[in-house]
Amino acid sequence: YLILPKGIIDIDLKQYENLWVGDLSSKPLLGMPFQFWAMVVIFVIAYIVIKKTKWGKRLLACGDNREVAAMSGIKVTKMRMVSYIICAVLAGVCGIVTTIAYNIGYPAIGDGWEFKAIAGCVVGGVSLAGGKGSPIGVFLGVSLVFIAENAIIFFGLPTVLKSAVQGVVMAAAVMYETILERKKIKA
Repeated sequence: YLILPKGIIDIDLKQYENLWVGDLSSKPLLGMPFQFWAMVVIFVIAYIVIKKTKWGKRLLACGDNREVAAMSGIKVTKMRMVSYIICAVLAGVCGIVTTIAYNIGYPAIGDGWEFKAIAGCVVGGVSLAGGKGSPIGVFLGVSLVFIAENAIIFFGLPTVLKSAVQGVVMAAAVMYETILERKKIKA
């Protein structure tokens, strides 16, 4: 699905390096890079919206059980559409932040990051079925996945193990979630 953008962008990208965005990526604020602060702002906003607003509660209800949410008067189709729009906007923000971090825009930079994102969310307690999870859990899960990945590099282990470790961690989180769901059903 990324073949077309990669073909269009297959040009000499060296001429576009060192744009104004390089200033943001090279000057840390309070010892942390711009990308960290962008992430913190997004997580704080997400936490407030999901945990403290009616709209956030309705969004979680739509993810948990669409039929029950619709019966309770929530416009599920509208909620899903708005949530997809928010995801698209956040993907654009992610692209901008990545461009700032690497000081270059190239569509192949994020290849393979989808698995890391899903693994981090699952480890953080987000249900693959929907309707469960929190921004704090996602933050902790993503942090754990990246710490594990960096530990593999730090200890000099083969980088092929990164995907294997992410897969094992994600499988363990899914198994844990399944066990919890079965206990709830029995109770």
